[in-house]
Amino acid sequence: MIDLILAIIFFGCTISIAAIAARKMPALEQIERQPQISENKIGVAGQARHWVVLRIKQAPLFKKWFKDFSYTTFLQKLLSKVRVMMIRLENKTSAYLEKLRVQAKEKQEAAVNDNYWSDIKNLIKNKEIVKRRTTAAARRTNIVVEKVAQIKSEPARQKKNRRKKAQ
Repeated sequence: MIDLILAIIFFGCTISIAAIAARKMPALEQIERQPQISENKIGVAGQARHWVVLRIKQAPLFKKWFKDFSYTTFLQKLLSKVRVMMIRLENKTSAYLEKLRVQAKEKQEAAVNDNYWSDIKNLIKNKEIVKRRTTAAARRTNIVVEKVAQIKSEPARQKKNRRKKAQ
């Protein structure tokens, strides 16, 4: 977006300079040329500049383009285009800003609803309750396991006697 704005400014300035130069050409023709330095000592840059000015003066298209040039219409068009670009930029920034606000609101709600420490306390309490329950169940299980182990370790005769007693 910035590149587009800079390009518009660059081309606008270039066109403005060309328009000013085109309008001042007749005034420059009327001024008498006073040679300050002899023609031979002007140099390559001076000769090139003189050649370009002569060619511009003789170009019929250049005269047609800038004959009816109006600064006000040019400025109107330029400013309307700049306005449209600014409106587009504003719309994009407002959409981006809205996204940022929604994200910030979600984060704030998450921070308010964050029950991290209370969740940990509840988890610890629940583990203690489960631990108490499992210890009682584990005791019962351990007693049963011990009895089973005793029965397995008894000799075969005692097992038969026990079975007879149970019947």
